[in-house]
Amino acid sequence: MTFDKRQRKQVYCGSAPFGYKRQGSALLEDAAEQKAFSVMRSMHRDGASYRQIATWLTGNGYQPKGTAWYGASVRTILTSRMSVDSSDATAA
Repeated sequence: MTFDKRQRKQVYCGSAPFGYKRQGSALLEDAAEQKAFSVMRSMHRDGASYRQIATWLTGNGYQPKGTAWYGASVRTILTSRMSVDSSDATAA
């Protein structure tokens, strides 16, 4: 694997970001996490705080990649490059 392939996004190195799972060096969408991400975006657009979103996700059985939902983890997911790229694609 070369750096050039990573730059062209043909392979992915590292742990999978929220909303995705790894299969070899490729990223595949994780349906359950994509649904949670969609809920996060919608609640955030409607004015909910990161903490309110985290509380709602916990109360409704959505599983985080870590041990629990926190306002900071919701903020990180919503502001990550992968999240911004995918929300821009769906808005077009």
